Amino acid sequence: MSHHAPEKLAAEVCTRRGLLEAISETQPVPATELERAVDSSVSTINRVVSQFERENLLERTDDGIVMTRAGTVLFSETERFIETVDTASDLQPLLSALSDAPVDFDTDWIFESTVTRATPNDPYAPLSRYSELFVGADEKRLVGDRFVVPQQGVEAAMREIGESVHCTCVWSPDAVDRMAEQFPDMMEWSAKRENLTARVAETVSLDLALFDDRLLAYGFDQTGIISILVDTDTTAAVEWGDAVFETLFEEGEMVPI
Repeated sequence: MSHHAPEKLAAEVCTRRGLLEAISETQPVPATELERAVDSSVSTINRVVSQFERENLLERTDDGIVMTRAGTVLFSETERFIETVDTASDLQPLLSALSDAPVDFDTDWIFESTVTRATPNDPYAPLSRYSELFVGADEKRLVGDRFVVPQQGVEAAMREIGESVHCTCVWSPDAVDRMAEQFPDMMEWSAKRENLTARVAETVSLDLALFDDRLLAYGFDQTGIISILVDTDTTAAVEWGDAVFETLFEEGEMVPI
């Protein structure tokens, strides 16, 4: 029988996450091996194990300490919760931007998406993911406000948008001004492409893309480079992206060149 209220038990599982992870990965585990794995004394480990035994989360066997079925379920759900908290923290700037979209959205699809984060070891991981998906799509629809395109990205985009690829963009006035200043040749090139349409809309305050039937939404660091990207092909997400794009496109006017 449990001796703790559920919220206190969950907190204790979070606190002892390292110990439970070590047991989960190599069970059954003698207490002496756990001492080395989690850098804690055997007496502390035995105290914690005894506590979780009373909660029916762990048990001792002749070969060592193992998780019960209940312990496995609770540990798995705790890991899921911690991952969700980490993701929500990372996505906070993106969620704030999407809240300004002209169409309401359900956050559920975001937490079911592929999330690519910039890390110290791979600061351009989200941009690489974006480029990977961009190259493979025949239909590209872009909504842009803050996105800063690196020079090599502009050159790659111009190569990728061939005669068979259709690209439609809706930019904020700031985005258009920035691109006209940084990439005048690209703007002139774009104006001559029959398969590329661009509009400017005052109401654009977010950045997203639809590549065929996949939605991408992204947030930025202080330099404007993508720092986090979510992408998904779930129906609810793509339908929301379609609605946002169509709303902004209808509100926009042709980009002046």
